[in-house]
Amino acid sequence: MAPEIAPRVRECMQKSIEMTKELCGQVVSCVREIEQSLTPHDLENVSPLVLQCIYTCASNMLWMAVETGNPRYNESKSICEDMLHAASSRWEVADVYLEMQRLAELTLKSN
Repeated sequence: MAPEIAPRVRECMQKSIEMTKELCGQVVSCVREIEQSLTPHDLENVSPLVLQCIYTCASNMLWMAVETGNPRYNESKSICEDMLHAASSRWEVADVYLEMQRLAELTLKSN
């Protein structure tokens, strides 16, 4: 990579990380709001797209927790995983997401 490109790449990476933090924060806030009013009937209406968003957020929180050692990211990851666990009674894919998350965590922590 040419030396003049490195600062631009770093800038783009930093912007991407900041955007990820912001979006994940919004997803965690949304999950908290949903949990406060959640009923078993509501779980039947949670779409796979919502589950995908929650899983992606949990995955990003896991990566940031491992990279930074900041326990706040683990707390956010747990909030997302709790919602996935609750939704697993309706959607089997939620259990698959949780298993993928567990495997990713083992892999990241072993490196």
